[in-house]
Amino acid sequence: MRPTSPQDASKGPSEYTSGVALPEADPEAAPTAAPNDSTTSTPPSAAFHQPMTGLPLYAILISICIGSFLLSTDVFIISTAIPSITTTFHDTTLLPWYPASYSLTTSTFLPLTGILPTLFPLAPIYQTFLLLFLAGSALCGAAPTVPVFIAGRALAGVGAAGVATAGLAVVLAVTPPGMRAMGLGMVSGAFALGVVLAPVVGGAFAERGEWRWAFWVNLPVGAVTVGCMVLFFRGRGERGQKGALWERVRRVDFVGGALLVPACFLVLLAMQWGGVKYPWRSGMVIGLFAGGGLLLVAFIVWERHMGDHALIPGSVVRRRAVALGCAFAFCQMGGLAVMSYYLPEWFQAVQGVGPMESGVRVLPSVISQIVGIVVVGAFAVRARFYNPWLFVGSTLMCIAAGLYTTFTAFNTPSRAWIGFQILQGLGVGLTMQVSTLILQQELEGSPLLPVGVSLGLFSQYLGATVSQVVAGSIFNTSLRRAFSEAGLGEEQVGLLLQSGTAHVRQAVETAFPDLLVPVLDAYNFAISRVYFVPVVTSVVAFVVASFLRWRRIEGDKAENNQSHEPQADDQGVAKYVASEMRGGGEAKMVGA
Repeated sequence: MRPTSPQDASKGPSEYTSGVALPEADPEAAPTAAPNDSTTSTPPSAAFHQPMTGLPLYAILISICIGSFLLSTDVFIISTAIPSITTTFHDTTLLPWYPASYSLTTSTFLPLTGILPTLFPLAPIYQTFLLLFLAGSALCGAAPTVPVFIAGRALAGVGAAGVATAGLAVVLAVTPPGMRAMGLGMVSGAFALGVVLAPVVGGAFAERGEWRWAFWVNLPVGAVTVGCMVLFFRGRGERGQKGALWERVRRVDFVGGALLVPACFLVLLAMQWGGVKYPWRSGMVIGLFAGGGLLLVAFIVWERHMGDHALIPGSVVRRRAVALGCAFAFCQMGGLAVMSYYLPEWFQAVQGVGPMESGVRVLPSVISQIVGIVVVGAFAVRARFYNPWLFVGSTLMCIAAGLYTTFTAFNTPSRAWIGFQILQGLGVGLTMQVSTLILQQELEGSPLLPVGVSLGLFSQYLGATVSQVVAGSIFNTSLRRAFSEAGLGEEQVGLLLQSGTAHVRQAVETAFPDLLVPVLDAYNFAISRVYFVPVVTSVVAFVVASFLRWRRIEGDKAENNQSHEPQADDQGVAKYVASEMRGGGEAKMVGA
C-alpha cells in the first residue's frame, strides 16, 4: 500500500521499484546510506539516463532498429509461409499453433520482462533475450518436425518480449532528452516497416520454396546487432544495479507473473482459435475465456494487495496519461496491422501479382511512413505538444482505411492505391512513436519508466492480435457469403481456400475458368469489408487522444538541466516518490 506518514519520506526511491518485494524500513535508520556503502544503489532511473553522442549513439540506435524490425517481421512473416511449411511437414493438425506460438509468448511475457531493467544491467538483458530470439529462429529454420518448429516459435517469442522492452529502455538511456523523439521514432518506424514488409518477405521466400530462410535470415542480421551492443554498450546501465543476485531476483513479483502469463495466454489463445479451429460457442473457446478471465481477476486482486510492489503497480496504470497512451497504442497498432496485412493480400488475390511485385507496390506506404517519422522526430520538441500528432495521424489513418473500402476488383487505378497508401504511411509515421513518448514524458525520472514502456508495447502487440482476429473473422465470413452468392459449391470453396491468396487466379483458371470474375469480386468484397476495422480503431484513437492533457514537451530544458545539474535524475526520483506518498497526483520532475 502507498505510505502516507511523513516518516515514510525517508525511504529511498528504489524501494518503489515495480515488481519489488521490499523489507520494512527501519524507522530509526539513517535516511541515506554512505556513498561508499556496498548496499547503496542509485535510483533505477539514474541508471537509464546516460546519454551518448557520435558514432556510439547512432550505432546503438541502428542496432536497436534492426532488432525491432526482426521482431515485427516474425509476427507477420508466417502468414504467407504457412502453405509451404505445411507442404514440407505434411501435417495440418497443429496449424493454428504456427502463428499463435510466437504472438502468444511475446504478448504474455512483455509485462514480466518490463521489470527486468529496474533490477539488472541493460546490456546483458538485451543481449540475452536477443540470443534467445535468434536461437528460436535457428530452431524454426532447422526444424525436422512440427513440434520442434512450434517450440522454436515459442522460444523466439519469449526472446522478442525481452528484446522489445529492453530495446526501448536502451534508447531512453543513451539518447539526450532533445533527441528522444527521434530515437523512439527510428525504433518505432523500424517496427512498423517490418509489419508492412513481413508478408511480402515471407511470400518471396515461400514462392521459391525456401521458407526456412524466412527464419535463418534473422541470424546474420541479428549478429550485427549483437556486435554493435558488445562494442558500444559495454558497462552501460550498470549503475544502480548493485547488490547480490539473489537479492535482486527475490524482489520480482513472481506470483503476479504466474497469474498474468497464463491469463493472457488463455485469453489470446481463445481469440486465436475462435472461429478458426473451434466455433466461438464451443466449449473449448468458452472454457479458455473463462479460465483466462478468472486468472485475470485473481491477478488484479493480487496486484491491489501488493500495491507499489506489484508487477504492474497501480500508481502507473492509474495515471491518466499512461492509461490513455496505452489505449492509443492499442488502437493505432491494431489499425496498422490490418491495413499492412490485407493490402498485399488484395494485390495478390485480386490483381494477380506475385509476392515480389506486391512488395514493390507497398513502397508508397513505407516511404511516406518514413517521412512522417522524420517529421515528428525533427519537430516534436519544437511543437512543444504531442497532441497534434495524434489527431492528425489518426485522422489520416481513418481516411486511408475508409478509402480502402472503395476498392473494386477491376476498376481501381494505380493512382488510387498509391495515394491511399501515402495517407496511411503519413498517419502511421506521425503517431507510431508518440504513444511511447507520452509514457516517457509522464514517467520521466521515475523508477517505473521501464514498466510504463513495457505496458505500451504490450498494448501494441495486444492491439495487433485482437484486430487481426476480428479482421480474420470478418474476412472469412464475408468471403464465404460472397462465394455462396456467386454459386460456388463446397468443393470449389475448399479448393480456393486451400490454394491460398497468392494462387487464387491460377486455381480458378485451372479448375473453373468461367467463375474467375465472381471469385475475384468475392475476394475484393471480403478484403474491402476488413478495412472497416482500422476505420473503427482510428476513430477510437482520435477520441482517446482528445482526453489527453495538453502537456508541454520540455526536451531542451531537460537537456540543459542534465548538462548543468548531474543529480537532476536523483532529485526527480525523490520528488516523484514524495508526490506518490502524498497521493498528490502527477509528480513534477526537476527540469519539467
